[in-house]
Amino acid sequence: MTRQGFDDVDDVRAAALDEAERRGLEASISLWEGEGFALTQRLVDIVEGGLDMTDPDLDGLAARLAEATDAAERLIEHATTARHHLGRARRTIIELDGRGDERAAAQADYEATYRLARMCRGHNAQRVTLEAWVLAHHLREVVTSANRRLGAMSRGRFQIHVDDEAADQRSKHGLDLSIADAETGTRRPVRTLSGGQTFQASLALALGLADTIATQRVGRDIGATFIDEGFGGLDTDSLDTAIEVLNNLGAEGQMIGVITHVEELKAVLPVAIEVTPMGGGRSKLTQLIGNPPAGASSAAGSSAEVA
Repeated sequence: MTRQGFDDVDDVRAAALDEAERRGLEASISLWEGEGFALTQRLVDIVEGGLDMTDPDLDGLAARLAEATDAAERLIEHATTARHHLGRARRTIIELDGRGDERAAAQADYEATYRLARMCRGHNAQRVTLEAWVLAHHLREVVTSANRRLGAMSRGRFQIHVDDEAADQRSKHGLDLSIADAETGTRRPVRTLSGGQTFQASLALALGLADTIATQRVGRDIGATFIDEGFGGLDTDSLDTAIEVLNNLGAEGQMIGVITHVEELKAVLPVAIEVTPMGGGRSKLTQLIGNPPAGASSAAGSSAEVA
């Protein structure tokens, strides 16, 4: 007993376990023995399966660690930058929230400018663009001057009018013309004029444009006006009237050039340049001076060949 650490029989009896404690310890021992057997078996399996006894790649692991560290530092830098931008955005939002009056004023200016731009593009009750309105204003001035000429050429029969309404959807408001006919007491489209009447109206408009430009502030004087054909469609009376108008213009100091094949008109021109084709893309120019009777040749001045 002494060797087992007991002094006497009473100590032995005191150390004795009751049945429940003994069974609990036996169960714990059995559990430990089972776990020990399982661990032993796993160790045997590992040994039999072969252990990897090679040294780890410390350099490779160090490189991977360095890459991961760099990536982490970049992410931290990006996060810091993002927080900085977020702070600026929040401050900007606060600043903009405090500028509501300025935004309202800018919005009002924009809406007014937008409405004005739409009106200038023709989105208005009259569907007139700013360009058409300006052109119509100048066209009325031209027509006023042209009517003085047309009244003389037509002996008071025709007057040109600027229509406020477009003739069709393809036309521009304020740029259409019509003709008031004193004989019929009606106003009709210019396309209903005969060839001679159309020539008279066209000549009157051309001269009216020259008169208007000469009287504008630009101060540009149209020293010469050239009329290219149109005389061939005139009847005898209209041709005589056109010649009379041209002579009156010459008497007023205006230079009128006429490009024509009409012999009656060529005969009354005081000075002319006759163009004679010579073939090969060349022509002969001859200056004719004088107003000879019909059938006679004009006095020739200088001549030249041109390509």
